[in-house]
Amino acid sequence: MAVDTQQVYAKIRENAAWYWGGGILFVIMGAVAILVPLVATLALTLLIGILFIIGGVYELARAYRHRAGGRVFGPLLFGILALIAGIILVANPLEGAVTLTLFLGIFFIVSGVFRTIAAFDLRPARGWGWMVFGGILSVVIGVLILAGLPQSGVWVLGLLIGIDFLFFGVTLLAIAMASRQTPAA
Repeated sequence: MAVDTQQVYAKIRENAAWYWGGGILFVIMGAVAILVPLVATLALTLLIGILFIIGGVYELARAYRHRAGGRVFGPLLFGILALIAGIILVANPLEGAVTLTLFLGIFFIVSGVFRTIAAFDLRPARGWGWMVFGGILSVVIGVLILAGLPQSGVWVLGLLIGIDFLFFGVTLLAIAMASRQTPAA
């Protein structure tokens, strides 16, 4: 299915204020998170904790609602675990941040290893080396995160979310600028 480029740019121009506003907002939020990563890490940890609590309560309610059907073990177990995890994260956000950072470091290492292995399946296709590079970089980042624990646990999440927000904001601004430079149909 072909994409009509002029139609895409026209849609972006229609919503240019949203792209500009969102871009500026995300750049500011990203910069703040990068400058004050501890605050961003704690905010993110609290948000994740609250989401776990909400999910846990939902699963417990679902288990109670379906108690007559006999399929309550899964929702009941997940609900209890999610509720406990959420309460722990909200009650102890610093320790929770360290735990989340531990999981993030492990994730970077595991995903990097799998991406590196997958890259060799693509060889000799063009670009397979970039996939190897990305995989190795993920492993290195994961190792650096884990090596810095527990100290890295109070700033890594905030820094990473800040970088992500900053780049997303810049991307939205670039799209908005590009749409202004493209002639209307």
